[in-house]
Amino acid sequence: MSADFSAVGEDDLARLIAQTPLCWIVPHGDPTAAILMPVVLERDHGSLLGHLPVRAPATETLRTDPRASFLFLGANGYVSPANAGLEDWAPTWNFASAKVTGAISLDRGLTRAAVEAIVALMEGPGGWEVGAIEHRYEALAARIIGFRATIEHVSPRFKLGQDESPEIRSRIADALADTEIGKCMKAIR
Repeated sequence: MSADFSAVGEDDLARLIAQTPLCWIVPHGDPTAAILMPVVLERDHGSLLGHLPVRAPATETLRTDPRASFLFLGANGYVSPANAGLEDWAPTWNFASAKVTGAISLDRGLTRAAVEAIVALMEGPGGWEVGAIEHRYEALAARIIGFRATIEHVSPRFKLGQDESPEIRSRIADALADTEIGKCMKAIR
């Protein structure tokens, strides 16, 4: 993966994708065919693993032009001047996001692996497994196709403040401690 991780690290990006696997997949050949689908980051391959509906316009577009952008929006939230404890401070919106670009290789042979990977991520150890629907799996799988997207570029954007001092940033993170964006601000210093 190539990226400028000046404010965040590759681990932060991996955590973002794992926590918010549902992303917009935007085919470069036809951005209007964008579709929301979950993906799993394969760090050891430098790729994203996922699946698409066979009959989706995005899938048809990607058959002829495999390049796409994957848009992730993680923790986000409004930050009030009250959170900063400053009356002369302007409100803002903090967020964690990333744009990943790459080339998609559609492959029926990846379909089960893609489904199992997202199920394992979401269910965790001991959770539901695809084998529970083995009697229906082939009929359901016929309507989707697996893919692997080789990551070419990563543009993370973790906007977790607006030039406040470390003391004010800490005060904001404390005020938002029970929210996802507050937890993100505490995790990424």
